[in-house]
Amino acid sequence: MSEKTKNRVILAVASVAVVVIAFGALNNPALPPTAEERVASLSASIKCPFCNGESLAESASGVAADYRALIADRVENGATDDEIRGEFAERFGEAYVLDGSRSGWTIALWVVLGVAVLSGAAAILMLRRATGRGEVAEPQDGVEDRRGARISGRTLAGTAAVGVAIIAIGVVAATSLSSGGTDALEGVAGDVVAGNEVDLDAITNEQMEEVVAANPEVIGMRLALARRYFEAGEFGKALDHYFEVLDRERHPEALANVGWMTYLSGEPEVAVQYLEAALARSPDYLPAKWFISNVLVDLGRPLEAEPYLIEVMASPDAPDEIKLSAATLLQQIQDEK
Repeated sequence: MSEKTKNRVILAVASVAVVVIAFGALNNPALPPTAEERVASLSASIKCPFCNGESLAESASGVAADYRALIADRVENGATDDEIRGEFAERFGEAYVLDGSRSGWTIALWVVLGVAVLSGAAAILMLRRATGRGEVAEPQDGVEDRRGARISGRTLAGTAAVGVAIIAIGVVAATSLSSGGTDALEGVAGDVVAGNEVDLDAITNEQMEEVVAANPEVIGMRLALARRYFEAGEFGKALDHYFEVLDRERHPEALANVGWMTYLSGEPEVAVQYLEAALARSPDYLPAKWFISNVLVDLGRPLEAEPYLIEVMASPDAPDEIKLSAATLLQQIQDEK
């Protein structure tokens, strides 16, 4: 292939690269989003404080619906997206705001795109001028590669520009394919966040600790690990993880189990506060009802414990041995009246 033909090929590739990049950069409408689109975007970028790691958009809970309505009201009243995110961050912590639209990676991407477009355009102009003067085939201002072939200096410039442009196209394509969601979590952590079924029996405590340490916001995995320690009687480790959960959200399981461990440590009055908080968060949470009934009886407040015991006995979800224990405790209360 002659030098002139090579340069024409490079010119064509550079032109296509610049057009593709420019089209990709301009293909996003400049029209401002509607109020509904803003509410949807904000809901997807803010985690529900009480929904096991789900965003407000993903959660079907009543709490998430209330916050979505609050966001819609703030949008309607003229608040900016940054103001709304800031309000949630101030109230619940920065960890609950998942906005990554202004990341350094995004800025770097646009810098690469700009350089590619400018470089490609410059290469096109240089090659057109060189072709018009018939200079592209002249070898005197070239360099030799390792095979001794003569390569025009302008050809090298055009090739470099095309290389940058093609790299930028690849970056745009990869970014487009991976966009549309928050930072992805892989493996076990990703399955927990996505709500997929995970066989935790096949995972050791050490492996779970590694996942939790690497993904501190994955509440479901931390709860599973804390529950494992709680059921094994390793209360010190269980408490550490439950308190980490409570730093992020008032989860009923964490409140109830911390309450029970607090009772076992000899502080029944404090235990009642945790258990009441668990029931305030989730009035139907059965373990909290069972725990608080036992604590109230021990505190000499059997009449307060009686309604909880009746609810435990009537629950279809209560194990038979718990129902039997509740019936025995209830009978003791009635015998002492």
